[in-house]
Amino acid sequence: MSCLEITIATISMLATVTIAITAVWQLPAMLRAQKQRATLDVCDRYDSDLIIVKSHRVLTSYYKNNAEVKETDLDEAYSTLMNYFDSVAIGIKQGLYLKKIADAHISRIVVKHINWSLDSKFSFHKKKDELNDSYEEIMALYEEWKR
Repeated sequence: MSCLEITIATISMLATVTIAITAVWQLPAMLRAQKQRATLDVCDRYDSDLIIVKSHRVLTSYYKNNAEVKETDLDEAYSTLMNYFDSVAIGIKQGLYLKKIADAHISRIVVKHINWSLDSKFSFHKKKDELNDSYEEIMALYEEWKR
């Protein structure tokens, strides 16, 4: 091998190593950015997903405006929202979403809805033990976020 070929091979190897090191160095930042985007997207569903929006309206009509709502509609709306909240909490626990961003975007909403559902002055209310059994992950976040 000539000196020129050795030099070219060395430069090529150094460039490859540099690219590999740069990729490894950037990977955590890319993963964090992806988690940020995923968290923002899942939190945005509260305002953009038509089924979730409808469920929010049904529960708000009942709890806040004392509207007459069929129990089956309340149950469906409640299950929809709690399943949505619980899926976010599970995603946080599994590291798919960032807790700090979810806290900033939906913590007050979660606390409001769970507080409404625990209020015994309403005929459609839940017991805390029942919620802890059915929605374990979001109830753990609720305990933290309600403070």
